[in-house]
Amino acid sequence: MGLDDLHAAIGRMQRLFTNRRVFGLAASVAGVDVSQQAMQVLTVIAQEGPLTLGDVAHRARMDAGAVSRQIRPLIEADLIERRHGPGTSVIVQATATGAAAVADFRAVRDGQLARALAGWTADDRQRFAELMTRFVADVSATPYQALDHQGAGAKRGNR
Repeated sequence: MGLDDLHAAIGRMQRLFTNRRVFGLAASVAGVDVSQQAMQVLTVIAQEGPLTLGDVAHRARMDAGAVSRQIRPLIEADLIERRHGPGTSVIVQATATGAAAVADFRAVRDGQLARALAGWTADDRQRFAELMTRFVADVSATPYQALDHQGAGAKRGNR
């Protein structure tokens, strides 16, 4: 398997795990009626809260504005509650309903994954987890390097 095959497999996996339709199906089965971004915010708050909005953004790896846009719908759905923190900060934490929604969504996703891997041996699942963990760590720790040809470093496009 070459780099092209690896890129293709990674691309398929990214599309699978970020697909709105796939998320919507899992959320529907779990009985959770929130957007994909709202679930990402709710999950961080339920698992790591109470947190400031800045901490939620950092831990969810989202822009602070994107997190802020998800807060009102989550409050209105009684999934989180907001209170004033020190100074001008705002603290959010999951309600019991919010924590249950995250647990139900996770259970649905876990069940689907378990069924998808049912034909795999325990050793295969363990090895896959080890390789995936190693892969993510190695890619995260490896910096990008400039191309080694004339014009390297020249900007293309609008960025």
